[in-house]
Amino acid sequence: MNRLEDLIKNYDAGDFTAAFEIGKIYQDENNFESAIDWFKKFIHSKNISQLELGDGLTHIGEIYFYGQGIDENYPKAERYFLTAVEHYEKATSENDGRAYYYLGTIYYFSYCGETNIPKAVKYLKKSVTCGNEFAMHRLAGIYLDEEISSVSENEIVELLEKTGDWDILGTIYINGKFGCDPIKAAKYFQKAADKGDAESARRLAEFFE
Repeated sequence: MNRLEDLIKNYDAGDFTAAFEIGKIYQDENNFESAIDWFKKFIHSKNISQLELGDGLTHIGEIYFYGQGIDENYPKAERYFLTAVEHYEKATSENDGRAYYYLGTIYYFSYCGETNIPKAVKYLKKSVTCGNEFAMHRLAGIYLDEEISSVSENEIVELLEKTGDWDILGTIYINGKFGCDPIKAAKYFQKAADKGDAESARRLAEFFE
């Protein structure tokens, strides 16, 4: 008996939390219709925690967000993510920040109407506090691209250092938001070159020509 069969047997025996793992297996196998069905069974199960409920809703939202096996449906994804966030806010354990990240992305790229930068920043910040690196990268990009006067240089640098975007930091200090600082630029290009980034190595070599 394989794992999927075991989980279905457990679900039939009354372990309703098995529905979540069954949904993930179907999602990994690109059987998204079945995945949604099982995630819906999970979120309607009794005795699951607020955190587990938020996770189930987030998985359904992701399928609609990416159009996995179905048409992309950002309004529907937004509803699932917003509901997930409501449950995460009540949870005592920390979540991985994905629902907040997707909401921030939806509002920044105007997937559900007009761009709403304050809302995007609000949710991305929440995702960052959960340690979500995708949110750190996206939030730093918004800070660099938009005129948000309340954001300091240190905040942007801290985000990009956490994600290891050394090449972006190097570029910032050559011709970016904070003016020209060749010493800082060289430091970050060196870090990027040490990670195997050929373009950063090339730009670093220019300092010594």
